[in-house]
Amino acid sequence: MTPRSLAAILATTTLLLAMTASTALAARPVWVFTTQLTGEAERPGPGDLEAQGHATVGIFPASDRICWVLTWNRVDGTVFAAHIHGPGGTETPSPIVVPLFGPETFDGFGTHRGCTTSVQWADAIIASPEMFYVNVHSLPDFGGGAIRGQLD
Repeated sequence: MTPRSLAAILATTTLLLAMTASTALAARPVWVFTTQLTGEAERPGPGDLEAQGHATVGIFPASDRICWVLTWNRVDGTVFAAHIHGPGGTETPSPIVVPLFGPETFDGFGTHRGCTTSVQWADAIIASPEMFYVNVHSLPDFGGGAIRGQLD
């Protein structure tokens, strides 16, 4: 684990704890899923083989709130979108179910955090997180996806 990965994990944990402590949901369950994002995992691929990232997704079932912290580095081009896709396995692309950001643009190194509400997808992700993945898209070469990782 690189120092940068450790810093991302610590920042994610701090953010999720702060979000939990600052709401009335603190006594209710919070589901947390993580994934490492790589170009090798991108389908149909290839993705950006030099790039990597990390995503932490927190789901608050009492409010159907989905929060995330997403980091990426060494992504070629301009990062313009990230999503949770699913349901689907590791070998095929799946539809977007939760937009994380877009059409904002970022450099090849970045962090994005936020929250949204999704009644339909919060429960589905909790039930089968391995059927959902996060990916980051960049232009000009990786419009279909630069890096990807299945939730677990």
